[in-house]
Amino acid sequence: MAKNVNRFRDRFLKNKVWINGYKSFHYLMQKPVGHLYLFEPESHLFRLSKKKSCALCTNSQEDRIKCERFVQETCTAIVKEAINDNPRILECPHHVQSCILPLIYKKKAHGFIILCGLPIRQKHVLQTISCFHYFVKAQIENAYREEEIEAIYENLHPRALAMSTMHTVHRIISSSLHIDDLLPRLARFTSQVLKADYSAIYLLDEKKKFLVKRFETGSVKNAAITGQKRIQVS
Repeated sequence: MAKNVNRFRDRFLKNKVWINGYKSFHYLMQKPVGHLYLFEPESHLFRLSKKKSCALCTNSQEDRIKCERFVQETCTAIVKEAINDNPRILECPHHVQSCILPLIYKKKAHGFIILCGLPIRQKHVLQTISCFHYFVKAQIENAYREEEIEAIYENLHPRALAMSTMHTVHRIISSSLHIDDLLPRLARFTSQVLKADYSAIYLLDEKKKFLVKRFETGSVKNAAITGQKRIQVS
């Protein structure tokens, strides 16, 4: 589960558009302390601003607990009850002006970004927050769409490969009536698909007591494998 969270976090936070955009907006908003909080599959808090500290990042356990509760309980409740992704202005437990930006995709809240230490009274800061809101919204949509496309690819690619393999095997078998022509082609194709160094085909003898090697291709250092000319059927 943590792996999925980290994969989305990396896709979102390590995107060059996000890095450059956040850097610019961060400066215009007077460098607030930023955190990303994701709900699923388990709640995770990621720090966005590395050069500035707040109670969440200090050594004071009491202050850190207050802020963690504020993020995990108060902010989470506000976002999960939200009907839209508009920014919310509120005070943190230390009476510092903060802003929550809900991360909503397909009508579902996935987390939020919290900016702490905002000079809200400055008009241009409020205007910048409004622009930053649309920037975040676009980045979140792109990140989740990439996640969906990757999931579709991971699901369909093995099926497409299997169907392609079956089609090729059927074509090889249909291309000749002579087994001595078919076996080399099937063995080489099998080695290619499985990326094997060595491949051998055994056929059951007339008395159905032994599997007899009819064709082999490639090489392997294990003589016990290559040296088996026939295998007794138990």
